[in-house]
Amino acid sequence: MSAVAFAMHPLRVESVAWASERRDVMSGFFAVWTIWAYVEAAEAKARNGKRSLWLAASLTAFLVSLACKATGMCLPVVLSVLDFYPLRRLSWSRAGVASGRAGWVWLEKFPFWLAGVAGAGTALYGQRVAGALTAIETWTACDRLAFACFGVVFYVRKTIAPFGLSPLYEIAPDFSPLQLRFVASAAAAIGLTVAVLRWSRRWPALPAAWLSYLVLLAPVSGLAQAAGKWQPIATATCRA
Repeated sequence: MSAVAFAMHPLRVESVAWASERRDVMSGFFAVWTIWAYVEAAEAKARNGKRSLWLAASLTAFLVSLACKATGMCLPVVLSVLDFYPLRRLSWSRAGVASGRAGWVWLEKFPFWLAGVAGAGTALYGQRVAGALTAIETWTACDRLAFACFGVVFYVRKTIAPFGLSPLYEIAPDFSPLQLRFVASAAAAIGLTVAVLRWSRRWPALPAAWLSYLVLLAPVSGLAQAAGKWQPIATATCRA
């Protein structure tokens, strides 16, 4: 069902229709395998299964995903989120995060974190060498935060109502983070986060899903501005 939604949704038309964007599909495919193998490894311990083999399979899939596209660099954070929910290998208490058992949970993900950091560094270096990484003097931290909040809300909105799409959106010459669209996006992003926290006890899947969404969106959210005057979000920028 998820594959059908991915193939049919207008937001994914570039990944599905363009041969040059097959890296999105391949990276996503191996990212899913990374998560699946990691969950199997976590459950194999209780079943006395071959846990190390599942972990190795998960790490291998993660490396292939990074080789296809570096946007999967934040996947180790998602695996850590899964350890809190639904795997419940970690808890938010001090003992649940820093106990001996928790130490092994964190340690087993060290290769994933190492690969993720290496992937992030390689991507940033490649953008810099290509001249596609915009300096902080061009877009300030406040500007980048406005881009990020806009993208967070944009994807939710366009997933529900995918109208008025364009393959690329230009940042308006009169851009300001205080413009209504950016202020409203920031307020909506904060409001959604507060709502998720408010209902976290009743539906613990909500904060896990919301945090995973924010983390996976981070590399293309505009926090690390790239491509000169173009907002790097694939279908989410200032004119939308």
